[in-house]
Amino acid sequence: MTEQEIRKFLFRILVANDSFDGLDSELFDLFAGCESESEYALISHVIEKMVIVKENKLSNLLESMAQFIKDKKNELNNYCVVAAAWDEDADSSQAVIHQLKSHLVGFGDIKFFNSVPQYLKKDRISLYPNFTLIDEFSGTGNTIINRVKHIKKHADSLGIQVNPSVFMLAGMQNALSFVKTHISDCEFAFEIKPGISGYFSGDELDLQILNMKKLEGYLSPNVDGNPLPSLGHGEAEAMFCIKRWNAPNSNFPILWWPKDKLQNDRSTVMKRLRP
Repeated sequence: MTEQEIRKFLFRILVANDSFDGLDSELFDLFAGCESESEYALISHVIEKMVIVKENKLSNLLESMAQFIKDKKNELNNYCVVAAAWDEDADSSQAVIHQLKSHLVGFGDIKFFNSVPQYLKKDRISLYPNFTLIDEFSGTGNTIINRVKHIKKHADSLGIQVNPSVFMLAGMQNALSFVKTHISDCEFAFEIKPGISGYFSGDELDLQILNMKKLEGYLSPNVDGNPLPSLGHGEAEAMFCIKRWNAPNSNFPILWWPKDKLQNDRSTVMKRLRP
């Protein structure tokens, strides 16, 4: 693609999708490492399929989560909502709880816990054995499953039977399928196909995976001791973020990885505080 062709393509995208407002140069920079028409085509595909959720659309996702929680509250006694956070660091699941509360007017007696460890303190799990684990996004499903396993193990040690459910604002289709093999009561408000394997097959799939890994070769292989997660953490192939939120590391690194191979800062479409 010539520079003029890239700009025409991006103009069409920017007109069609106002989620990309203010990201003109960042989108253009995604093409910088391309050396073949096949690589240009892959970047064009990524930009077209990428999902950046603006505030008005986030409200819709939160409303879906709120309705799930209301239904559980009406159905179950001794019910609570647990953020998937694991420690005291600020976490996306805690941001979700904060945003969620305005969608639960009339349900002010719902008990919230800001992390799994907070839920497991004292006698809380015995008081609220019915719970919904929530978070912003699931790339592989592993974190969700491990959190629920930990809760169940703790409950078993106390002789308590817990009843878990899970609701994510968004997540990969593969993650949802995987979680449901362990926790049947699980929903994502928005499901996302893998960015490459969800759209290509056969030789074309192999070619596009090769192209993506070649483009990743222009990125620093390591930042602050953290290795570059090829194709996204767990090879999730995600292309999702909430605007002005910390982007999930399940996304393709070309969308958020902070350094190039010369250790220069990159201007990225998605922002993430730490690798």
